[in-house]
Amino acid sequence: MKNEHVQLEADNAPAVAILMGTYNGGKYIAEQLDSICRQTFKNWKIIISDDGSIDNTLDIIRDYQKKTGSDRIILKQGPSTGFADNFMALASDSDIKADYYFFSDQDDIWLPDKLERAVNCLKVTNANKPSLYGSSTLLGDEHGVIYEKSHIYLFPKNFRNAIVQCVVGGNSLAFNQAFKNIIEQISPVKVVSHDWWMYQLITAIDGYFYYDEEPTLIYRQHPQAVVGANTSMVSRINRVSMVLKGRFKNWNDINILALDRIRHLMSTEAVETLHYFKLARTAKSFKDRVRLLNISGVFRQSRQGTVSLFIAVIIQKI
Repeated sequence: MKNEHVQLEADNAPAVAILMGTYNGGKYIAEQLDSICRQTFKNWKIIISDDGSIDNTLDIIRDYQKKTGSDRIILKQGPSTGFADNFMALASDSDIKADYYFFSDQDDIWLPDKLERAVNCLKVTNANKPSLYGSSTLLGDEHGVIYEKSHIYLFPKNFRNAIVQCVVGGNSLAFNQAFKNIIEQISPVKVVSHDWWMYQLITAIDGYFYYDEEPTLIYRQHPQAVVGANTSMVSRINRVSMVLKGRFKNWNDINILALDRIRHLMSTEAVETLHYFKLARTAKSFKDRVRLLNISGVFRQSRQGTVSLFIAVIIQKI
C-alpha cells in the first residue's frame, strides 16, 4: 500500500498522531480503539500499521473508520518484519506530521486522560529540544481487570541505565517533533525493541526524558502478547536464564551496532559510557572486565539487577 501523506491540522490544541502497530489483534483492538475515542484530549488521529493480520483485525479497523471517518483513522501496510520494525517504520515516516506522537499497542486500554497528561507535560518543554515522555502502567489480566501497578523506578533515568535496561513500556511513550526529526534522520536502524531504543536514543543525545509515576493505561497481560510486563518471579527466573543462554549478549550486540551509528549525535558522556561498556564486554581477563564495567558506570534500577549485571560480565554473557 502506498504511503499516504498524513498532515494533522491543529486548531487551538496541538495535533496528536497515535502510531499503532497491529497484527492479529482482533480479540482486543475494539476495546483499545474505544478507549482512545473516550480521551479527554480530542485533537488526535490514529495511523495504524498492520503487519499482515489474517484474523478480523482489518475488518474491525474499517468499521471504526466508518464510525469516525477515514481521515480520523488511517490504515497502512506494515513492513511485516516484527513489532519493533513496525513501530519504528511509523516513527520514522516523514509523511506523518503532528505536534506530538504516541505509540499505541493494539491490546491495551488507555485511561481517559492519557493524551492530556502527556501533552501537558511535553508542552512545557522547549519545542526545539528532543523530548520523550513515558509513564507507569496498571497491569491487567486478559479481560482488562487490574491486578497490579507497574514497578516505579527510583534511580536516575539516564544513558548509563538505558544501555542495559529499559524502564518504560512503548505503550506509554510520547514524543515531540524535534525527537521525531532525529528518528527520521537516523532511520532505518535495526533495534531489539522500539521502547528500549527510544530510551537509549533520548538519553544518548542528552534530550529530555520525563517519567510519569502516575499510570496512564491498563497494560493487558495475555498469552498472545508479544512482550509482557516481566514482573513475576517466573519472569525474573527467565531473565536469568536468558543471560546464561547469551540472549542478553545478543541484544547488546544489536543495540551497540545501532548506537555506533549515532555516535556523532551522542553526548560526550554517553560516548564515553559506550566506549568503556564495549571494552568491558571484550576484555580477556576477569579483573579487567569488572574494572571496565565499573568505569563505564552502567547500572540497573535495582541493586540485585546491578549485581546480576556484574555476574553477566564475569561469565562473558554481556
